[in-house]
Amino acid sequence: MLDRPDLAHERDIGVMTELLADDWTAPKWLENSWSHAMEGLVSRADAMLREAPISYRNAARTFRDAMGVRPKQALRLVRFWRALAMLSAGVRSVEVAYRCGYADQSHLNREFSALEGSTPKRWVSRLTSVDRMWWQDHNAHPKDPILRQGPSAY
Repeated sequence: MLDRPDLAHERDIGVMTELLADDWTAPKWLENSWSHAMEGLVSRADAMLREAPISYRNAARTFRDAMGVRPKQALRLVRFWRALAMLSAGVRSVEVAYRCGYADQSHLNREFSALEGSTPKRWVSRLTSVDRMWWQDHNAHPKDPILRQGPSAY
């Protein structure tokens, strides 16, 4: 299932996480920054790199060299991953946009089209029951407060 083109972003997040889990020794601040991003505690690159004992520019360069993407792109992928997990759980796209930090539903739709190649509605309509079970087992991060909540009572 991971070879499906609509899950290419999942490999990106998985690769970035595996880099930190391997024997490679990352600076502690980099591990903490990535952990905060995966837990949904930061939404801006400058906040994510605040712990770095070096300048923002050098921290961003170190992050890019270590993770393969810039901090802002990493946060974009994490936010998109959260949106996919919520959509697969049946949360309405307007609520997903709000809870994942998109400016509005059209921002979510534009981001979704850019990263996935379709609209959220079309992506959800293509999900099978097996896909939904996979998403339940592979959410962004077990500590993520956004994903632990169910759909709110609208």
